[in-house]
Amino acid sequence: MHRVVQNFNNAHLRQRKDVEDTHTFGVPLSCLVDLPSMSIPRIVTNICEFLLKYGLCVEGIFRVNGSAKKICSLKALFDVSPDFSLTNSYVHDIHAICGVFKLFLREIPDGLVPALPTKNVVKVMDRFKDDKSRCTEHLGMILDTLLEENYTLLNYLCNFLRKFLTHESVNKMPASNMGIVFGPCVFKCSAGVQVSLLCILLYSFYKQYFKPHYFSPRILPWDVNFKDLA
Repeated sequence: MHRVVQNFNNAHLRQRKDVEDTHTFGVPLSCLVDLPSMSIPRIVTNICEFLLKYGLCVEGIFRVNGSAKKICSLKALFDVSPDFSLTNSYVHDIHAICGVFKLFLREIPDGLVPALPTKNVVKVMDRFKDDKSRCTEHLGMILDTLLEENYTLLNYLCNFLRKFLTHESVNKMPASNMGIVFGPCVFKCSAGVQVSLLCILLYSFYKQYFKPHYFSPRILPWDVNFKDLA
């Protein structure tokens, strides 16, 4: 019994050390938020608020690659202080800031949408590709199985990206381009057509997918059976 407790404590200490060493990147979302007071990681709100202020009308926003060196510098800065001032930063490269944002999303352990929900998403997109109504219904059920911190961040991300879609005539980033760019950041699978299509649906049908939590209790992952999608 002592060995079991000791092993558990050692594993817990190793996990805490890993979190302390990496600070922000590659850290479980549960370590970066403090529900319900802070539901979105500080790095996300910091970057998104900056981009909404300065990037809405930048052509190729998110699609154009930033300097790899500047992205590396920003990552190091965010690991030390996730809410440092981007406005006063020496890194004046909006594409590098977008790059570090995408990097953060890609490095979320298990992905923003983990493997099992992603598998179900692909299945739904394939089965109901010609029936938007049923596709929307089943996708909403799948998204509702995400952990609270994942669900909330996905909600925030889609709301954020929708703001850029309202300026697509200037920034040249329609939903199809957003899907190509952010599909691999959200899902741990190949950036195929179905993932891109899901991203388009998330932007186009945002209100149908993300309903306020307080209207009904959340369904936990182990309460839903997706074997029968009919």
